[in-house]
This record gives sequence, structure tokens and C-alpha cells, in this order.
Amino acid sequence: VESVMAGGELNARRYRALLLATRNLLAWTSNRVPEAMAFDLALLTRVYAELGIELDRLDPDAVTMPRLQALVFSYVFESPGVEGPALDLAARRLSAFVERSCGPGYPLMESLSDLFAGVRAD
Repeated sequence: VESVMAGGELNARRYRALLLATRNLLAWTSNRVPEAMAFDLALLTRVYAELGIELDRLDPDAVTMPRLQALVFSYVFESPGVEGPALDLAARRLSAFVERSCGPGYPLMESLSDLFAGVRAD
């Protein structure tokens, strides 16, 4: 995650790499959060694992931000049992937990809530 973020602004290739790193980090985090956060973490871990399968299929040299965004939003809207507002809330809760535990500025968790910000219910 740190190596992806060290290169400056996120372009499509680096954002794809960050999403894949998120998948791996969520799996690692699963044994390190309070039991009360188990549902949020399970939801995010499942979503990122399934999304990672699709991300692995993208050519990292040819990926564009519109293609990446379309893939993420298509997954959220077309997957049964996946709701944007629930994902957003889970991401925000996990982000807040990480900030309290590790301090501010943890780049991966800042991007989690941003990923689903566009699918919030009004």
C-alpha cells in the first residue's frame, strides 16, 4: 500500500493496485479488529475478494479510470446482497477504527470510503 501511495497522484493503474492491496490487507486485518466490527469487515472482505477477481482480469497497462469505475459500480449494483450504503457505512466504520488505532493519514482506509461515496442513497 505504501509503495502504491508513494508515487504521487493515483492514476488508473495505481488505483487498481491499491484496490488489490486493499483486498489482501482486509484479509490480514480480519483477526485484528474488535468482534463488534466483524460484520463490517466480513462485508468488505467479501466485496474486495470478489472485486479482486475482476480486477485481476484487467490489463494493468491498459486500464483507465472510467473502466475501473464502471467495473466497481457494476459490481455494486449487479451483485445480489451488495448495497452501496451498507458498503459505505462499513468502510467508514473501518476507516474510523484504523484512524483511532493507527493514527490519521492511513492512505488505504482513506480511499475505502471514497470508493463507494458515489453510491450513497440520498
